[in-house]
Amino acid sequence: MEAYTDTAEYKTDKPAVVPSLTPRCDSALYFAVTRPESCVFLEAVPFLAYSTATDSPNKGVAQHIKDAFASPNSTYPSSGTLKKFPGEYDGTWGNEGLHRLTESLHLSVMNTNTAHKDAACSSTGEYATMGLPSILRPTLGQDCDEYPFRSTLEGAAGTNWDFSVRAVDTTQNQSAGGSLSGFYGTDRVLAWDPTLPFPDDSNDTFYVRVT
Repeated sequence: MEAYTDTAEYKTDKPAVVPSLTPRCDSALYFAVTRPESCVFLEAVPFLAYSTATDSPNKGVAQHIKDAFASPNSTYPSSGTLKKFPGEYDGTWGNEGLHRLTESLHLSVMNTNTAHKDAACSSTGEYATMGLPSILRPTLGQDCDEYPFRSTLEGAAGTNWDFSVRAVDTTQNQSAGGSLSGFYGTDRVLAWDPTLPFPDDSNDTFYVRVT
């Protein structure tokens, strides 16, 4: 693409040129009916933005994720070893990213993510000694939030990464979930497909930016 401002009086000596970009188009059935077919540029690094500002509608979730990135071993469940979390946005593809799951394709994995999250929140099962202490568990008006998200391959049941749970305001948790769902659609994040050649490299990856 070129940009220039030629007029009857002036002519651009050297038009601005945007580097060539690579489009990727799809017609995946799990996107909203308002976007049955769409394209994205593969060079763009997709990221979901959350804010910890006092007026942010999802500030509790944003703070949870920010703390997981900055102080992984301060999170629950406490593993006793150095915890690690994927998905932190740094403006590049350099960090390990997240991979989307959908209920239509990966319901069993998502349900297993939920089961691990619930056990860590209630300190039961394998998380009996590592989960949330009773004083930190959700009370009326709160949900147990998890990171990485339930709708990611790297969620609580994943074996390659750790996860974190925290009690957050229910309204803020729902707002954050709505933002995540909207992001999947607007950034056209395709769901994980293990049958692709070299799936770790060929599947869509996305990140989270907390400000």
